[in-house]
Amino acid sequence: MAKSGVVAVLDLGTSKIACFIAHINNAGKITVLGIGHQVSQGIKAGIVIDVKKAEVSILAAINAAEKMAGETIEQAIINVSGSSIDSNIISVETSTSGHEVTDRDVNLIIRKGYEHHSVEEGEIIHCMPIDYAIDEIRGIRDPRGMLGSTLSTELHIITASSTTVHNLTNCLARCELQVEDYVTTPNVSAEACLTEDEKNLGVICLDIGAGNTSIALYSNGNCIYVDSIPVGGGHVTRDIAKGFSISIESAERIKTLYGTVIHTPGDDREVIDIPLSDMQADIPNDVSVGLDDKFISKSFLTSIIRPRMEEILELAKKNLESSSFYNIAGPRVVITGGASQLQGVKELAGQIFNKHVRIGTPADLEGMPDSIKGPAFSACVGMLLYAASKYDISSNMVSQANNISKKTVIGRMVKWFKDNF
Repeated sequence: MAKSGVVAVLDLGTSKIACFIAHINNAGKITVLGIGHQVSQGIKAGIVIDVKKAEVSILAAINAAEKMAGETIEQAIINVSGSSIDSNIISVETSTSGHEVTDRDVNLIIRKGYEHHSVEEGEIIHCMPIDYAIDEIRGIRDPRGMLGSTLSTELHIITASSTTVHNLTNCLARCELQVEDYVTTPNVSAEACLTEDEKNLGVICLDIGAGNTSIALYSNGNCIYVDSIPVGGGHVTRDIAKGFSISIESAERIKTLYGTVIHTPGDDREVIDIPLSDMQADIPNDVSVGLDDKFISKSFLTSIIRPRMEEILELAKKNLESSSFYNIAGPRVVITGGASQLQGVKELAGQIFNKHVRIGTPADLEGMPDSIKGPAFSACVGMLLYAASKYDISSNMVSQANNISKKTVIGRMVKWFKDNF
C-alpha cells in the first residue's frame, strides 16, 4: 500500500474487469475514491488467454478509476480464481520449552508450514492458522502470552498454479502495474458478504461469476476450504443466446431484465420482445418467431435458465460433499456474484442444499455509488477489506502469515522476471 494510504484493487473476471481505488486511514476506514469497470477480454475463468486483449481491458478500467479518483496508481491487489486454486490443511508443531509463547514462536510455526510445501504444488497465496493448541489444550485463538511445552496449529494453505500467477504478473507488468498482493476470489468475496455469526456457526459462500463459481466454507470463524467449479452465469447467457438465436449482448440483457428460475402459471402468456436486429436466421424449430411476431414466452426463457442454474448449484454441492467438510458447514448458504441476482435463485438453492439461503451483498463502503453496491462487485469490496485488515491489530497473526506468503510469491516473481527478461 502506498504511504499516502491509497490502495488499488483489480478484479480480473470473465465478463468484466473492475478497478477500485480507495483511501484507507490508520484506523482501517475505507473511502472509495474511484471506480472503473470494463468488459473483460483476454481473460477466461481466471486465466489469461490473450495477453494483448487483456492488457487493453485492464488499462481501460484502470484509466477510468484513476480519472475519477484523481490518483495515479503503480500497484494493485489482484484476485486469482478458477481451477488453478488448491486448498489444503496441514498440521505443524514446534517446541516452546515451557516459555511464554511470543510472536517469534507464531512466525516460526507458520514458516514450518512452508517447509511442507514444494514449488511444484504452486504459489502460496494464503497461509491462515485455523486454531492453535498448547500441549493438549486445543481451540486456542491467540496463543501469545500462554505457557506450554509444545505449540501446534492447523494451517489452511491456499495455492494457485505457478503458470497462472506468472501470466497474470506478466500481463500487469505490460500495463506498467506492479502486483502488491495476490488474493483468492473465494476468500475475498466471502469476507465482503458474510457476518461474523455466520462464520462462527458455519456457512457456505458461493460467488457465481461469469466463468466459474467460487466456493468458500467457514467454520468456527475460520475459512477451512475453498475451491471453484468451471461453470457460471456466462454459461446461462450463452444458453439463452443459442436457444433464441440472438447475440450474446442481447442474451445478457434478456437474462438481466427477465431472467428467473421459477415457473409461474402466467409465464406462458407473458412474452418477451426481441428486437428484429438481434435475431438470426437459424432459430430453433420449436420457437415460433416470425418477422411480424418477434416474441418469446417467458416460460421458454425459464426452461433454458433453470437447468443451468440447477447444474451450477448441484456441482457446488457435490464438490463440497467430496471435500468431507460438508457435514460441518453449518445451516446456511450465502450466494453472491452477478448470477445470484436471477429471480428465484435463493429458493432453488434452498431446495438443493436443504439449508437456509440468503443473497449476499457486499459491505457498504463510503464513496460507493448505488450502481455498484450489488453482488457483482463483492470481490472488489472484499479486496479493499483485505487491505484494511492490515491495520487491524486483532488480525495481526493472520496478516503476518499472509505477509510471509506474499514475500514468497513476489520474490519468486521478481526472480522469474530477472531470469526471463
